[in-house]
Order: sequence, then C-alpha cells, then structure tokens
Amino acid sequence: MAVSNAAARSWERDEPPVQTPQRSWASNVPYDILDVVPEPQGPATTTARARRGEPERTARLHSVAGGRSERVTYQPAAPAAPPRPAPPEREYERSYQPRAGSALSNASTLRMALYGVGAAAVAVVLYLVVSTLITWTQIKLDDMQYGNPRTTHLDAVVGNGDSVDQPTHFIALNLNRQVSIIELPGGDISKAVAISGPYLFGDGQDLTPVKMRMEDINGDGAADLLVTVKNEELAYINDKGTFRPITADEKAKIEQASVAASPATK
Repeated sequence: MAVSNAAARSWERDEPPVQTPQRSWASNVPYDILDVVPEPQGPATTTARARRGEPERTARLHSVAGGRSERVTYQPAAPAAPPRPAPPEREYERSYQPRAGSALSNASTLRMALYGVGAAAVAVVLYLVVSTLITWTQIKLDDMQYGNPRTTHLDAVVGNGDSVDQPTHFIALNLNRQVSIIELPGGDISKAVAISGPYLFGDGQDLTPVKMRMEDINGDGAADLLVTVKNEELAYINDKGTFRPITADEKAKIEQASVAASPATK
C-alpha cells in the first residue's frame, strides 16, 4: 500500500505514522472522496443525453494529499421498463350485433336461402339416382327370373282331363304389354286354350311380370286361377274344366262371405 508525504514526514519527527483508512472496493488506490453528480433517472434522461452527445453518468474520485486523482466512468444498470398495459378491449367487437334489416342481415338471409335451395336440389338428385338404381336392379332381377318377354309357368290339377302324374300346365305371358294365359290340359299341347288377360298401359309395362296361383275362392271344390299383375289380382273361375273371368255378382258374394267369416270387430 502506498504511503503519503504527510506520513513520511511524521516518521522523520518520530511521530506515529498517519494511517490511511482501508477501503474494500479500492484497497490499492488512496481515494478519499467520491463525488457523484446526481442526475435524474429514466429512459427519457438517457435518451436526451445521448442526443446531446454527452457521456453517461460520471463519478469523480479524489485522493488524499500526495496521492493521485483519477476519473472513472461507469454505466449504471438501466431500470427495468414498466410493463405495458394491455390495450383496452374494444366493446364494439364484443357486443356488436347487426341491426335487423341491415345489409349484413340481408346477406345472411340470402345465404341461408341459397343453402336451403342447394340442399333441396341435392336431395332431389340423390332421390332420382337412388330410384334409378333400384329400378335398374329390379329389372335385372326380373330378367333372370322371368326372362324377356316376361313369362311365368304353373302346374296344377284342375279336373280338365289331367291327373297328378300329368297336371295341367299354365303359361302366363306379357308380350308387348298384352297379358295372355295359355292352358295346356294334362300337358297336351294339342288341347291348348288361350285365356285373354288385361292390356297394360304405360312406359316400361312390357317388363312387368305376371304371377299365377290356384285357390278355390267360391267354395265349389274346384281350384280357381288367380293372376297377379303389379298390385292387381284377377280371378278366373274354374267352370267345368274351363276358366272364365269372374262376374261382378260372384265377386260381391265372395267379398260378403269373406267379411262374414272374418272375426267381428268392435
């Protein structure tokens, strides 16, 4: 540690030497006084000093007599900037609702109407596609089962020169929308009898199959011929080995007997 001139002179006069106080922050430099120029703090002051070209905050240190002086420049830690407040919520964004009758409301109504029309159009197209697919599938199935023209076969014993070994053969034919039934008593083609059926109207009716079944509907013990075309069933009465269309009186009696035989309803 350096010794001042005053201390040296005190040794010459046999006086106790003057002790220089120790400083923890500058043990090897005999600084005595620390003059700090007070300056306002803040980002504005620092910016203003930088614009004027002035140095940052300066401390002046003076030594004791016989020592040396030195200027030390340091930059204090900048104070932390205060947190920026969040921008206020814009009320109109949170609570804005379009007024009735405004352009936005009209546009929304028009958009919803267009969506509805589009959905209806899609539903119609989908229905047509599905219906066409179902019809096409049904036609292909009928082609495999009934052929083209549509033809149905049935064997039954009707009492017209036939037997269990040689039943009467019936052929129901839809030829160009004209339904015809051909009866082959006992399977003998030489005794073939043609029974006229209905004529079908409408596009694609030539592809309608004709179905047959035997049932005694008038209760005389002889099986009658029932022909089904679409949703309509035609009855042909077995009259002594020949088949004829049912009359209106016979049909009314059969319906009355059916109602009387059915259980009474409350």
